[in-house]
Amino acid sequence: MALRDLLPEWQAELEEHGTLDYRTAQIITGHGVFGDFLHRIGKEGSAKCWECGASKDGADHTLYECSAFTTQRDLLIQLIGPHVNLHSIMSAILTDPSVKSTFCTFCQEVISIKEKNETERRREILTRRTRRRRRPPAHLRRD
Repeated sequence: MALRDLLPEWQAELEEHGTLDYRTAQIITGHGVFGDFLHRIGKEGSAKCWECGASKDGADHTLYECSAFTTQRDLLIQLIGPHVNLHSIMSAILTDPSVKSTFCTFCQEVISIKEKNETERRREILTRRTRRRRRPPAHLRRD
């Protein structure tokens, strides 16, 4: 089940515990800097995970599996137990407000890293394109 499919089930309860920042919302909805989402909307050529190289990068991959975020995920595991998934996180948030803080911190850190890496990739692509355009025609080069 996609993470965003679980959101309506907890929406009312989450509203009682305050709002969620946009990076946390990206993890919950799957709309954000994830290879599968960016590929689906035409901003990436593939759905791969740029952080660990997995063939598909989605919110679920980032939350449960991505080896690039093991350190951040370990804090969630300490609070929730070894079976970190959106259901266990949301259930824990509703019973222990400190879990929300830890989950939001995880989302902030992970999405910030993914955003920074995406920005650097795009800048690199633009730089390469700009360099190619600035070269003079072959007949004018002194190679």
